[in-house]
Amino acid sequence: MNFLFLAIVMFAAASPGSSDACLFDRDRSPSFDTAGCDAAISAETDAHEKARLLALRAYAKDDSGREDQYTSALTDLNLALQLDPEFAMARRERAYVENELGEFKQAEADLDAQAKLTPDEAKVCVERALSRFLQGNLEGALEDRDRATQMLPDNPSAWLGRADALMWLGRFDEAAQNLDKATGFAQRTDNKDLLDQIAEERADLVRWRTTDDAATAKRACDTAQTNEDFLKPALIGDCTRAFLDATTGAARADALTQRYTAIELWKQHRGAGLEDLRLAYAFDPENPDHQVNLGSLLVAVHRNHEGLKYLNMAISRKPSALAFATRAAGEYNLTDYDTAFQDAKKSFEMKPNELCLTVLGDLFYYVKHDAASAKLYWVGAYHLGDRDDGLKARLKDIGVSWPPPDEPAK
Repeated sequence: MNFLFLAIVMFAAASPGSSDACLFDRDRSPSFDTAGCDAAISAETDAHEKARLLALRAYAKDDSGREDQYTSALTDLNLALQLDPEFAMARRERAYVENELGEFKQAEADLDAQAKLTPDEAKVCVERALSRFLQGNLEGALEDRDRATQMLPDNPSAWLGRADALMWLGRFDEAAQNLDKATGFAQRTDNKDLLDQIAEERADLVRWRTTDDAATAKRACDTAQTNEDFLKPALIGDCTRAFLDATTGAARADALTQRYTAIELWKQHRGAGLEDLRLAYAFDPENPDHQVNLGSLLVAVHRNHEGLKYLNMAISRKPSALAFATRAAGEYNLTDYDTAFQDAKKSFEMKPNELCLTVLGDLFYYVKHDAASAKLYWVGAYHLGDRDDGLKARLKDIGVSWPPPDEPAK
């Protein structure tokens, strides 16, 4: 989990005579003056001031929460650091963007560099803990969480982050103690949102523990196949035990992949198990199954740019109908319609599946405005097993009842 509270509203005090067009306050000015900021950056001749303005514009882009803005923000931050290599806060902001884009190694390098410039800044430790964690460096993540609590001993988020790091190492009793500290500090400020996060972490702590012995836990985790298996109360704990006891990266990745399915079913929220799939990839990065699993989930939660990176890896190693169909969905989301069509078509040729048919239907209905063709694809997706509410809504839009008539497949 990333418990960083990013607060870079003012990177540096404006120099005398400089423009305030790029200043951003999410509370007071949610509509950022993009044109004014662009003009100020173009007109600025002082390297340090131009770097400051570029960093402010990047922050405004980041704050939008829109995936398509991160790449543009990264371009601004790259230029800012070319102009002023020791601009520490811009370097931290670049690391934040790199983490958002899934470039965790680059983010860690930026944060290492900034730690030398601002060694007493807790935010650096918190963000670097995330970079390290998502590369599978669990001990390194805990080291940074330790530093954060030393710098911010009364901060509930710092203790919550340390509890999470301890859980990933199987140090559950210490994690519970840290959650108690986090609760006490959060109650002082009556921070309801944070108290809710702590409560959710406590629930995870209960699920992650198991009373089964190592062999029983591993067997239960390895053999789970059906929804009934994955919804057994002990399975998340069994897979956690299998993960903690595993001696190879591949075995750790397999246990996390199984636990991911259980977490998604228990929490009924797509993306609830994203960390497990990220770590499965980190521990077994050459395995195309882990690549396609992670890429598919990232596309499903609208992190399309990052998702395509893993799907490209998977297709280069082990082309599959699922990988092509999911890549087509990501490309469609990014409005790369011609490429999406080619990938969906390739997926269908390899093995007809509901996802490629849904993408093809979307292309014909929303892009080509051909409802008759879209109906054929969407009804075909239904007959291949898609019962998703999204498909139901699509068919309703073109006047097809639910369930669709039992028409012959074409």
